[in-house]
Amino acid sequence: MDRKLSAEDLLSLFTDLAEELARRRVRGGVHLAGGAAMSLEYNSELLSGDADAQFAPDGPMIEAITAVAEKRGVQRHWLNNQASVYFSPRAEQGKTIFQHPNLVVMVTPPDHLAAMKLLASRAARDRDDLLLLIDYQGWTRQEELLSALRRFFPHETLATR
Repeated sequence: MDRKLSAEDLLSLFTDLAEELARRRVRGGVHLAGGAAMSLEYNSELLSGDADAQFAPDGPMIEAITAVAEKRGVQRHWLNNQASVYFSPRAEQGKTIFQHPNLVVMVTPPDHLAAMKLLASRAARDRDDLLLLIDYQGWTRQEELLSALRRFFPHETLATR
């Protein structure tokens, strides 16, 4: 099933994932980005088709995520690590939004997430999120956003688009 997930759906799925990890005697960590982070921390009205993240330990987490998907009837990759290549190596620990003895879920800090979205340069897709993050940060000058980009991605060049 390929349905949109609300913030409440995601939190419920994290509860099931934590329970699945407990059954497997695994402790997992998730660092959310993208629409899931926007939905859970920055704007609860947004819906996400999946949750882009970095997570560990990779293999056991994927097995548990798949088990939860089958149990709940959601897409197999409702939580995925495909966006992990877009995280800055200078990433900072984000705010914890879900905590269980077997699972901790954090959201990407707003300045890092804004830099990721600016670097992706997907105007139609990321514009509203980027504006929301700029407002959330209280930034009023373009230089503040560009400074975040340089801090997290010092060797990247911003596309002209």
